[in-house]
Amino acid sequence: MPRFRDFAWIGPVRSKPKRTYDELKPLSTPEGDQTPYLINRILRDQKSSGSFKRFIKNFGANSGLFSSISIKEFGKYLDSPFRLDVILAKNPLSVDNVGYGVSQSLPVVVELFVRAHASWYAIQQPEIHLHPRAQAALGDIFYYFATKEKKKFLIETHSEYMVDRYRMNYRKRREDNNLHSQVLFFERTNGGNTVTSIGIDEGGKYSENQPKSFQDFFLKENLSLLELE
Repeated sequence: MPRFRDFAWIGPVRSKPKRTYDELKPLSTPEGDQTPYLINRILRDQKSSGSFKRFIKNFGANSGLFSSISIKEFGKYLDSPFRLDVILAKNPLSVDNVGYGVSQSLPVVVELFVRAHASWYAIQQPEIHLHPRAQAALGDIFYYFATKEKKKFLIETHSEYMVDRYRMNYRKRREDNNLHSQVLFFERTNGGNTVTSIGIDEGGKYSENQPKSFQDFFLKENLSLLELE
């Protein structure tokens, strides 16, 4: 079992963005109240800021959410007030003046970056307030951290875009992965709630152990989409 210090829980609704941040000792919460302060510390640290900037810039580009992020300081000390800016087309905008998906995604991606290798995460609805492209980008970074840093995830999601992108990475990079991933499909039946484990093979395909309702839904959806072509 993971040690408690190696475990992060990220709740389904993250903290609302603020115009400025000025708490001396921000709480570490499942809602990500600590996230802006973590970003502030990282960007002020010359040793870690470079790799963090590259990571954030890459996620921002792939997700279509932003070009980068920066800090506007209102003092020279680490605990001085600051503003978190999102860079869009070279223009800095306060995080509370851009789409809500940015503030909802940052607690997820920042925690993925800052925690030690082999950490465990329980994340509820990481896709909240994100458009399909950004949801798919989350699938990319979950796969990256699972393979490159051996991080482990228990994720509650309703995002087919995110899961499918994760599976696509399996297929494209099958020679690199040594993962054991599965989808737990919950279903309400006359006999009560049931759960079925559906494995993901090295080619990104679902195992044949699929409830009929799972197969029927996606088959009907895909056939209906083909009719729109």
